[in-house]
Amino acid sequence: MERRLAVLSKYMKAPKTAIPVEVYLMLGHIQYQQGDTKKALATFQKGHESIPQNENLLLNYGVLSYEFEKFREAGKLFEKLYNLKQKQDQKLLFQSAAAYYQAGDLRKAKSLLIELVTNAKEVPENSYKLLINICMELDQKTDAEKWITAYLRTKPDQAIYWRLLAQIRLDRQQLIKAASALEIAYRLEPPKKNEWRDLGDLYLYLGAPLMAARSLRLANVKNMPEKGHLQIANAYARSMRYDAAIAYLDKVYGKNPGSRILFEKGRLLYEAGRYKDALEVLEQSRRKNPKEGEAYMLMGFIAWTLEDWEKARKAFADAAVFPKYKDQATDAKNIMNDLIELQKESEN
Repeated sequence: MERRLAVLSKYMKAPKTAIPVEVYLMLGHIQYQQGDTKKALATFQKGHESIPQNENLLLNYGVLSYEFEKFREAGKLFEKLYNLKQKQDQKLLFQSAAAYYQAGDLRKAKSLLIELVTNAKEVPENSYKLLINICMELDQKTDAEKWITAYLRTKPDQAIYWRLLAQIRLDRQQLIKAASALEIAYRLEPPKKNEWRDLGDLYLYLGAPLMAARSLRLANVKNMPEKGHLQIANAYARSMRYDAAIAYLDKVYGKNPGSRILFEKGRLLYEAGRYKDALEVLEQSRRKNPKEGEAYMLMGFIAWTLEDWEKARKAFADAAVFPKYKDQATDAKNIMNDLIELQKESEN
């Protein structure tokens, strides 16, 4: 190899009209194999300057330019080679775009990638990924959504891009479309429990309580806080499925629920129009926690609905002890007193 190198070097120094392509290529390859990559780069560069339309010199010069992190030059060379080839090589166009991207010329890289994904019969997967990434870096969310959608038509199993699509739609307040994208993403790649909870909150906001209840139920874990279970029950209630809401609480808490769960169950029974059942459950809540003023208030309104004035007055009087409910309970109690007096007068 040393002898070949010496011969080629001597040949290139000798006076002549032109050096053949093969000499540049052979010398550059030997220099590269010996680890003298700078000389190899210089040889291929000189060869390209002498014979600018030669594809092999272009390719070698482009590859070494990229290795030396001369990304803009590499991008130009790969692009030129792509245009020179009679049978255009889509990989070269991608390499050119990638080099421009490395050089920080995002817009040039984007234009090449759009040309690639628009015209190629078989688009390399990385082309879509880089194009989408560039659109996001340029904060061109509309374009990003367009190319994510195009990519997912060819590779619908990419959960990460369904998530990205959902995030773009959330940012643009396209909430129903965002929820749909998240549903697909979560089917492809199971999310964290808190992500199911976030989707449930989104469905609640959208007024889709049954979907919300389903998502929140999937977020359920053994140590889920009471608030989470109540959120699920209320999601059922928002779709008027009070029995399902109550059944859910019964299933979770069994025969020994706490005072707050009993209160919520009583409230659900009240909203379902099951007033007597509601009073019974609220009484259980009151016995477990006599300091829950809200339970007394609700018992008062239920008794009022049932026209049980005495029970209503008693409940409001008990609620008035609590500062938070004092004014409201006192006003209600006074009305109850007036109603009781009217009832007595009518009976006389």
